Amino acid sequence: MAGFAHRIVVTGFASETIEAFVKDLATPFSVLFNDRWRDFNNWYSLLLALDYLDACRLDGNVVLLNSDLIFDTSVVAGFFGDNYHLRGDIDILVDFDGDLTDEAMKVSCQAREGGSVTGIGKTGLRRPLGEDIGIWRLTSPGWRRLRGALHKFLGRSGCEQFLVPEWPVNHN
Repeated sequence: MAGFAHRIVVTGFASETIEAFVKDLATPFSVLFNDRWRDFNNWYSLLLALDYLDACRLDGNVVLLNSDLIFDTSVVAGFFGDNYHLRGDIDILVDFDGDLTDEAMKVSCQAREGGSVTGIGKTGLRRPLGEDIGIWRLTSPGWRRLRGALHKFLGRSGCEQFLVPEWPVNHN
């Protein structure tokens, strides 16, 4: 895990197993527990991690990796390669070729130069075009903006869909 100044793992389901695994790793991790994982799912885990970064006054770019997804490394090679440059404050790796199952975190996009995400959710999106595979790159202003949006979302009733301000999409 070279190149990462701080590592955070947010647990929910099977937290004891994950915490036991992480504590035995040579690389230290901060472990946070999402006690609302059943109701609020992974977006709330992300909010907990971003709140932690803010509370610790940590700054810099952030990489989000959802640990419950399986993908071929060739899918992400370019996203983390030396020649990749962030196109915006928040870049999301989207699979436009896979099947959109009920469990897929679907993404709707606005088709214009570069594209931009207009919604992310398992349900409630009109004409989703792909699946968020759970790999994001965020600049410091990007994760701070996302943190603010997630706090506003927390006050809403229902959480089936998280609408996002227009974020660039990495077409892979």
